[in-house]
Parts: sequence; C-alpha cells; structure tokens
Amino acid sequence: MRPGDVVGLVLPAGPEFVGALFGTLLAGATASPLAPPATFGDPDRYAEHLAAALAVMRPRLVVVDTGSASALAGAAAHAGVPTVDVAELPGGHATAAGTGGPRGGAAATPARPALLQFTSGTTGTVRGVRVPVPALEANVAAIRDWLEMTPDDPTASWLPVHHDMGLVGCLLAPIVTGADLWLLTPAEFVRRPTRFLECFGRHGARLTAMPGFGLAHVVRRVRAEQLAGLDFGRWRAVIVGAERIQPATLDDFAGLLAPYGLRREALLPAYGLAEATLAVSGLPLRTGWRQAPGPDGVPVVGCGTRSPVPR
Repeated sequence: MRPGDVVGLVLPAGPEFVGALFGTLLAGATASPLAPPATFGDPDRYAEHLAAALAVMRPRLVVVDTGSASALAGAAAHAGVPTVDVAELPGGHATAAGTGGPRGGAAATPARPALLQFTSGTTGTVRGVRVPVPALEANVAAIRDWLEMTPDDPTASWLPVHHDMGLVGCLLAPIVTGADLWLLTPAEFVRRPTRFLECFGRHGARLTAMPGFGLAHVVRRVRAEQLAGLDFGRWRAVIVGAERIQPATLDDFAGLLAPYGLRREALLPAYGLAEATLAVSGLPLRTGWRQAPGPDGVPVVGCGTRSPVPR
C-alpha cells in the first residue's frame, strides 16, 4: 500500500474491522468501509450495490471475510475493476488485490482523504464522499465536545461500521477519546436487545446513537421484568437520527427505561449525513427534546438549533 491508495473494508463489526481500519490510516491510505452481504437479503441487490461502490472506489486492495469473497469477485468483474485475486488469510479472512486505482508515490498529507464513505443509497445509487483528514478530525472533535466525552465515558453501539453514524460517531469518536467501547453487530442487537441494554444498566456505558427504529425494537422486544436490577442513571446520551424521528417512539423508549433511571433528557435528536462526515446538528445535552406540528400533520421533532460542528 502507498499513500493515496484506497482500501475497501468488507468486514462485519469486530476487532478485525478495527485493525484493518486503523492499519489503513496508519499506512496513509484511504479507508472505504462497505456493507458485508449479510446486510442485504437479496444477493442480486447486494451485487449491484457492491459493483456501484467498487466502480467509484477503484480500490488498490479490499479486505474481506471469506464469506464475502465470492460476492466481491463477481461485483468486481461487473464493475470493470481488473485483476482481482482473492487469497485466503489465517483467521478466515481474505484480501482481494486489485489494480484499479492510480499508484501514488507521494507522501501522505493532512489534506488527503482519510475515508471514502458512501451514502445510504436509499433514494438512488450510492455515491462516494471523500472525507479529508481535517474534516474527520473536526467532526470527531465536535462530537466529543457536544457530548462532553472523556476517557471515563464508555460507548456501546450496535450500528453497522460501514455507515457514517456507526463509523464516525460510535467507533472513531470513543477510540480517539480513549474510552471503552462495546461493539455489537446489528444481528446481535436484533436477536437480543437486552444484551445491548446491559452495557448501560450493568457495565456502565454512557453514550450511544441509533435510528428511531432501534428504539422501537427495544420497546417491542424488551419486557419490564427483563430490566430488573439494571440502573440507567448514568446513561447520558442516546443520539437519535438517520431517519424521521417519531415523537411516540421517543416517549415509549423513555417510558420503558425511566423507572430504571434513564432521564428523558438523555434522548438527543440529531441530523447528519455522509456528505458532512457525520454530524450537522444535534440537541444540546440536558435540554430535553421538543416537537412541533409538521406541514403534513405529522409532528416534527427538533434536531438542535445550531450545528455542533464549527464552521
């Protein structure tokens, strides 16, 4: 690897992803996380998604678990990325070496892209967003200031690590801060949301982020008797974003956990997008969220009056 090369990371959440991510950054290359196949129920749709991303990325190297290797090879051929050779590595992982990107011999500079992250693709084909090192540093610093993060404030997250909310907000920010991090896969959260809650009520995690459907999943699946013995009194922030926020979802989540110490003010509606690295606006700590009538009759939840990111 050389500075300027792009490294695709097609890995689930876990130590291998974290190691590959920071190894890429240490080499001066650009990390580009992509969703593993398990995120998509339809193999054809996944192949189309991966091919579109690879065509934009033109990676020098892709680090992939062996379960994704065949999907990667097919998508690479579809995208016209030449000579992708997959070689199995110890530990059940593989690399795919490509020759798509330009080889650069120049030294890494602070303005180089640290990340090439992709939009969600919910309204069209995914688009790549180059995130320079200064933009990533500024956004992480703003998130840390916004949440008053210290090394004594653990984070727990189940968010996909290929998505900006999970990658920047719930992985890079706590690691840069030097805080502990509990990292679950989305599948683990879906199967056993109480395990996620135990990170806060039993082990002392204080910060997290998720879309509203994550809160709704907890409300549907968790019964009050399963929370006996848990204490959420030190849970300081639940950032809620990534989709339109329903007031009833916030009310139901707060109502379920309030008897065990969670404060309503811990729920922090926010807005962000990959094109801004992550955070754009967010409700300040200890203020409490509010709602107002929307133009279509659906209540609108405020996501902060100003950006937490310095302009």
